[in-house]
Amino acid sequence: MSHKSNKKDAILLSIIKDKLDEQITFYISKRKHNIQEVKREIFYQDEGTYGRIIGTFVICVFSDKSVIEYELVRHLTENKEYYELTNEAQICKEKERLKMVIPFYTIKKILKTAKGEQEFDS
Repeated sequence: MSHKSNKKDAILLSIIKDKLDEQITFYISKRKHNIQEVKREIFYQDEGTYGRIIGTFVICVFSDKSVIEYELVRHLTENKEYYELTNEAQICKEKERLKMVIPFYTIKKILKTAKGEQEFDS
């Protein structure tokens, strides 16, 4: 289940923008063909009846139809909360996340392509 919180999403994306842009540039540089980022979205993975959030991800879609994700790790201290973007991009294979960012009819095609893909480190 995906939670919509556009204001919080916009704030999170602005906070991590520089690091994410850097990682996206690295990802693009490792591709064989010239591609561009098409879309980036925040996805909240939840569980249970009350939708307890168990993971936060940035999903990035590219012009070659590849979809990668970075986890946003939530940290809580005594008086503040902050997020840290992981350094490793993963090929997005989770159907629920894919449905949020791309039309349904292309999901099977992407999953077939992703089966042989490796993790991308930056």
